[in-house]
Formats: sequence, C-alpha cells, structure tokens
Amino acid sequence: MPHPTLRALLAAAVVAMVLPAPARADGHLPLSVGIGGFDITSQSSYVQGTTPLPVLSAHQSGQFGLEFSVGPQLHAGSYQLTAMYLSQQQNLTLLGPPNGQTTTITQIPVFLEDVSNEFGSVRLGGGLGYDFISYPGSPGGAQAGNGLVGDTFVQVGVGSSAALEAKYIFGQNAATSGIFIGVNARL
Repeated sequence: MPHPTLRALLAAAVVAMVLPAPARADGHLPLSVGIGGFDITSQSSYVQGTTPLPVLSAHQSGQFGLEFSVGPQLHAGSYQLTAMYLSQQQNLTLLGPPNGQTTTITQIPVFLEDVSNEFGSVRLGGGLGYDFISYPGSPGGAQAGNGLVGDTFVQVGVGSSAALEAKYIFGQNAATSGIFIGVNARL
C-alpha cells in the first residue's frame, strides 16, 4: 500500500486533471512546483526519539527542498494543498559507541494553506498540516518525530507564472523547523 503522502499527491493530481476548463482559462493547471534550499532554524537540536543513547551534542544542517501545490490558481482568495520534500543532515555526538553518528533525515510535511492575502504581485499565506519524518536506522523507524506542523510564507511574483518564495516551517520538534527559500512555477 502506498505511503499516505503519495496517495494525497496522486489524488491532487487526479482532481487537477478533471477540473473544468474555466478553472484553467489562463492556460495553466492549478498546480505549482517549487525547488529551493532548506535551512534548519535550531541547528543544535536533534529529532527526539531517533536514538536510544544519550546525546552529548547535535548539529543539524539543511540541504534542499521540493514543493508541490494544488489549488492556488483556481481563484483569488482560496486554499491550496501543499506537500514538501525536505532533506537535512543530523550529526550527533553520543555517549558511547557509535560516536559521531551522521544521518540524512527526510521530512514530508503536508499543509492546507490559506492563500487569500494578495497585494499586487505579493502573496502572503500559511497553514497547518502533518509532518511525516523518515530517519533511517532509528528505533521508531519512519514514525520517529512525526507530528503536527505549521507554516507561513511570502511569495513575490516574477513574471506571469513564477514566484520567489520564503517559507517558515515550524512544528513540535525544533530540529525539524526551518526556512525554505526557493522559486515556484505554475504548470
């Protein structure tokens, strides 16, 4: 059975394909794709529940992020469903072996976002959702660190179908909160 996030993305794609023509009158589907960098805001913390041993020190570093949204071009003042793929690295110094553990952590937060605040080419928004976290080798498996998540963002339009975006992602676990800065393009 596919991961719940994959099922949500497939459902969003199907909905976008069956939308009536007036929703796509400008020639674009109500989908957007983004790519950018992801940086952790609390770099000295770690994803709780990922190691059974006491942690002496931790360092988080963000890597990259991808974003998929459905709904923002349906009409002004609406909601969108957004799923992100965020990658980061976690370096832990543990009390006892194995010392100096480095692991890549993958987050897939899924948000329902309000995108109704538009001021010319600037769009403000935010939402709530759930963060699916994959941490290879953790005692909790893919469930370690999962939880509620929120976001707030600003997009500045550059051209007819692209925008620069800064998004702050925050959750119950400080080690998974961060800033995504990238570019979005409508399909």
